[in-house]
Amino acid sequence: MSTPPAIRELVKIIPPTTRWETYAQAGARLGISAQAVRAHAKRNWWPRQRPNDNPHGPVLVAIPENFRPQRIHGRAESDGLKLALEQADKRVAIAEAQVVTAEAHRQAAEARIEKAEARADRAEALAAQAAEEAEKGREAARVANDAAQAAARAAAEALAEADKLREAEAARKARGRLARLRAAWRGE
Repeated sequence: MSTPPAIRELVKIIPPTTRWETYAQAGARLGISAQAVRAHAKRNWWPRQRPNDNPHGPVLVAIPENFRPQRIHGRAESDGLKLALEQADKRVAIAEAQVVTAEAHRQAAEARIEKAEARADRAEALAAQAAEEAEKGREAARVANDAAQAAARAAAEALAEADKLREAEAARKARGRLARLRAAWRGE
C-alpha cells in the first residue's frame, strides 16, 4: 500500500501547535482506548516517531488539533455513558444537598414566622387590654367628674345657705338687743 501524494504533502507540514503524545496519553485525553488512537494514527497517516533519548520507548504520535473521535459503538460509547452517568449522579447529589439546605431554610423561615405571629397575637392582646383599661379609666374619670360637679353644686348651695344665715344673723344683730329680747319673748 503506497502513500497517496496529497497525504505525503500533509505529513511533511506539521504545524508547531500539534500535540505529540503517546497512544495512552492521547486515549486518556480523547476518552478512547490506546488501541483506538493507534488505529486512527494508521488510518489517517498521522506522523509517528520514537523519542531520541529512548529508541525502545513509547511511540509518540502527532494528533491534529481538530480531531474528535466519533463514538458509534463499543467501549468508547460505554465509557462515555459511564462518564455521563457519573456526572449525572454528581449533579443529582448536588441537587439533593441543595434540596436539603432549602428545606432547612424553609423550616427556619416557618419557625420565624410562627414566632412573629405569636408576638403579634400577644401585642394585639396587650393592645385590647390597654384599650379596655383606658375605657375603664375614661368611665372612672366621667364618674369622678360627675361627682365633682355634684360636690361643687352642693358646695355652692351650702355657701348660699351660709350666706343667707349670715345675712339673717346680721339683720337680727342690727335690730338691737332690746328688740331681740322682745321678739324672743313674744316668740317671733
